[in-house]
Amino acid sequence: MEWLFLLGVLVCAILFPKFRKVLIVLALLFAGLIAYFLISQNIEESASKRRIIPGEVELLDLRLVSRSGNNYDLQGRVRNRSPKYSLSGFTLKVTLEDCVDANTCDVVYQEDHSPLVGLVPPGQARDFEVSGIGDYDTRLKGSLRWHYALTEVRGRE
Repeated sequence: MEWLFLLGVLVCAILFPKFRKVLIVLALLFAGLIAYFLISQNIEESASKRRIIPGEVELLDLRLVSRSGNNYDLQGRVRNRSPKYSLSGFTLKVTLEDCVDANTCDVVYQEDHSPLVGLVPPGQARDFEVSGIGDYDTRLKGSLRWHYALTEVRGRE
């Protein structure tokens, strides 16, 4: 059915010059609206990364919970210490290492994860969980050591 509509529009554009001009104007307006929304979305995304500083976000009780083999869930709580902005998201870089001794460790997994916690208003906390951390195929030769880093914080008014 859609192809029939498009065929009709194409025939009208070929046969009627005024229709062609209206179609071009509408296409330009539509392209302008899309460009406006994309630019405003990029501006908002950039601003959201400056509203809350990482020091205002507290990560509590982070723990790896074994699921199967070398696959884990990361569980914890995030607290928003910002006095003004709601926490809308954050990113953690999670690293797992296979350590055969205190000085010899191989990184066997490292990825960024952005848990979905919803909005966390100023002064509040939310629990979160990230599934699928680790690699099913990696066999540890030593002991597992893990750490994380808060790499990005996003806030909303």
